[in-house]
Amino acid sequence: MADSLAELVHDLLVGRVAGSAARPVLVHRDEALGSRVELSAISLANTVAKASSLFSSAKPGGGVRLGVPTHWLVGALALGAWHAGHEVVVSDQPAPATSVAVVGPDAGASGLAEQTYISRLHPLGLPFDDEPSWPLADLAPALREGPDELPPPAAPSADPEARQRENALVAAARTWTAALGARPVLLSAHPAHRTRGLLAITLVPLLDDGSTVLVTGTADPGRLAELAAEERATVVWAPN
Repeated sequence: MADSLAELVHDLLVGRVAGSAARPVLVHRDEALGSRVELSAISLANTVAKASSLFSSAKPGGGVRLGVPTHWLVGALALGAWHAGHEVVVSDQPAPATSVAVVGPDAGASGLAEQTYISRLHPLGLPFDDEPSWPLADLAPALREGPDELPPPAAPSADPEARQRENALVAAARTWTAALGARPVLLSAHPAHRTRGLLAITLVPLLDDGSTVLVTGTADPGRLAELAAEERATVVWAPN
């Protein structure tokens, strides 16, 4: 059994790649753009490896703030941050000191973190056409430099409060996953800056060999029902 969230992320990804590398883990349906992006287990593990490598240079104990609009990339970045031993800061979680931030294309550059990356949020993860102005750094080329294979997971945190928050996050993911049934296909329209939405695109599809269809750009119940039918979703999480 994994001793930390970093080890759990590592074990889940390695196991999923070994068992069904080509099967989807995460699908992003962006209704505003009309796009559909599908990440297989191997594609997700590759991006998580690059994100983990990128975040491993941050100071120990520093949080990673994901100030990015809901997008498939948020799931990969969160898993990478956890794999590297960092807490992921979202709006309804306690906020440790943040050493790295990732922001969307409309964000400003002031006072976010020691190092701030900016993402174009292109459906395929492409970089900006023009290099962002200092002190912002384009996330896409920074990720591209990382390894394709998962590095070893970070050592467990020595901070008991951080471990407590980590354990609570894993417990919530396990509780929600257990209610979904075996190998669920979850369609989620929850925003990723809330814990439930973040877990829907990270741990939940990995814990029970399932998959998540992330929907952005609409909260219309009728359209969500249509998308659920198209994607053969077994469960729908719609915002209240």
